[in-house]
Amino acid sequence: MKTRQHGEQHYPNFTKEKIDVIIKKLKERGLSVSGNNPWIVDTHNHGIRLHGKLAEDDSTLSVCVADKNYYVPIAKIWKNIDPQIRHISCLTIEEMTL
Repeated sequence: MKTRQHGEQHYPNFTKEKIDVIIKKLKERGLSVSGNNPWIVDTHNHGIRLHGKLAEDDSTLSVCVADKNYYVPIAKIWKNIDPQIRHISCLTIEEMTL
């Protein structure tokens, strides 16, 4: 299957520690995460796979939709994940681990 990238969004205030917590929580929810910066997150939902990369020098997380089934509108994916990622970017590591 050919990977098709759909837009790339950049989010500030991410650290390796935050990413580790996120990956742990994604796996607890049954998503598959592979790689080690960059990461591929397979949601096991409508063929949606996300690609994430952390630029540690400026604490920026870049996320793109790497793949999806043809019938899934890209706007709907971003509508769901963008607010969640933006929310996480505002949290401290302590708030994330509560």
